[in-house]
Amino acid sequence: MTQQDYDIIKNFVLDFSIPTEFVEVKRIDGMKLTIRSNEQAGHNLPHVHLETSSASLSIEIETQKVLATSGKINPSQLKKAIKWIANNQDLLKRNWNEFSNGIKIAI
Repeated sequence: MTQQDYDIIKNFVLDFSIPTEFVEVKRIDGMKLTIRSNEQAGHNLPHVHLETSSASLSIEIETQKVLATSGKINPSQLKKAIKWIANNQDLLKRNWNEFSNGIKIAI
């Protein structure tokens, strides 16, 4: 194996070992729920990001409190997303603990 071959393989492996910036947890009626793995300031409250074509929100996992909003979301979409978050606490907590760069949640 030449040095060039080695460098190609090494870069290929490194590309796949770098974590993604977010983990998609669920898609519901045009909404995407994600957990971001590398936010600039780190994570404080465990939360999920909700994205629609017209809005972006951060919602606390344990209380379903909206922490931040950008844009406007249809109230029925928000209600559906909050209900899904409330009903899928264990899944979200496991994903949070595995993928975020913040505090851990007891499951």
